[in-house]
Amino acid sequence: LPKDYDVHYELARALNGAGRHSQALDAVATAIEARPAAMESRLLRGEILGILERDEEALTELRGVVAADPRRPGVHRTMAIIHARAGREQQATNQYEKELAVDPDDPDTLAEYATFLMHMGKHDEAAALLERGHAAAPGSIRVRKTLEGTPERPRLAVFRSLNHIYVQVIDDLAGVTIVAASDLDADVRKGRSGKKKSDVASLVGESLAKKAKDKGVKS
Repeated sequence: LPKDYDVHYELARALNGAGRHSQALDAVATAIEARPAAMESRLLRGEILGILERDEEALTELRGVVAADPRRPGVHRTMAIIHARAGREQQATNQYEKELAVDPDDPDTLAEYATFLMHMGKHDEAAALLERGHAAAPGSIRVRKTLEGTPERPRLAVFRSLNHIYVQVIDDLAGVTIVAASDLDADVRKGRSGKKKSDVASLVGESLAKKAKDKGVKS
C-alpha cells in the first residue's frame, strides 16, 4: 500500500480490533510516518503498545500526546489502564480522574474506572460510577438490579468494560461480595499475555472458581 495516512490509520484500527496487534502496530507506524503530527495515530500506537504490555514505550508515546494536547479524549484513560494492569493504583487513579476532568460523563471512562475500583474492593464507589454512566448514556452500561443472591445460592455478577472483565459472587441479603476476580489480579495477569479476550475470561473464571471453592461456596 502507498503511504496514505487515512488508509494505514484505518487499517491499524481494524487490525487492532481484530486482535492482530503486532500487525496493527506496523500499520500505525506507517500512518505516523505519513503524518507525524496526527495525535490520533499516536494515541492509537500508545493503546496498541499497552495491549502488547510494552508499557514504558506506551507511556512515553502517550505522554507525548498529553504534551501536545492535554485535553485529548482517551489518552489519560489509556494511561490509567496501563498503570492499573501494572498494579500502580495511585497513578491509575490520578489518570482516571484527569480523564473525567476532560469528559465527566464519558461512559467508557466511567466503566473502566468502575472496574478498577471493583478490583480495589471499593464497590460502592464503583456502583456510583456505573449509575452515573448509565444516566449519561442509557444502555451503554448494564447494571444488574434483579435476582438477589443469598448465602445458600449467591449471585454471580459479571461486568465487562472495553478492556477488562470483573466477576463477583454476591450475597445480596447480607450486602457483601463473597469472592471476586478480574483480569487485573496478579494470577490472571501472569497468564493473559497474548491471549484473546475469551481466553482471558476463562482465566478469570478459573480464578473465581478456585477462590469460591476456598471460601466453601458450592452453589
